Amino acid sequence: MTKSISVLSAVLLQLVLLCGCNEMATKRIIAKMTLSEVVIPQSFELLNEEFIADSSWLDLKGKYKLVISIPQNQCSSCRISAHQMIDSLLVYSSDILAPMVILAGIDENSLAIANATIERYKLEYPIYLDASGELLNLNPVIPRDEKYHSFLLGPDNRIILVGDPSTDYNVMKLYQRVLADISIQFKPS
Repeated sequence: MTKSISVLSAVLLQLVLLCGCNEMATKRIIAKMTLSEVVIPQSFELLNEEFIADSSWLDLKGKYKLVISIPQNQCSSCRISAHQMIDSLLVYSSDILAPMVILAGIDENSLAIANATIERYKLEYPIYLDASGELLNLNPVIPRDEKYHSFLLGPDNRIILVGDPSTDYNVMKLYQRVLADISIQFKPS
């Protein structure tokens, strides 16, 4: 009995240490990413121009950018159809914030399904196709692990926040707080 308790204790200790190591590794990666400049490729193809509610979202100069890159191994149509959390971030002025949902390296079948989803929901924020995965190729500071493929960029294209507000409620709330603070700074006095 005592031996099984000590084995159980050892296993629990290893799990705690493993979780702690993963958390420390994540913090190191995010620290490295934060304030790194991101190059936005010019080769992105806009997929939903006819539905965009605010054409000023397409002008990225001098704006904060909400970048959500959806990799090819995820269901892109599932992700873009679950747009309610993204919509909650788009209440901020288009003079300040430009959303960028990027479908990275998807095949023709997935692209057809994504286009049908865009058509069905008439998604109003810009959705881009990064056919060759150029965003990651041009920006080695962005890890290949997809949990780091969504972030908020400052007007200088430096990473301010890392995390996907479209899939994590707590991350979305953090983005809302930061964007609200930014919005207050830009209000005319």
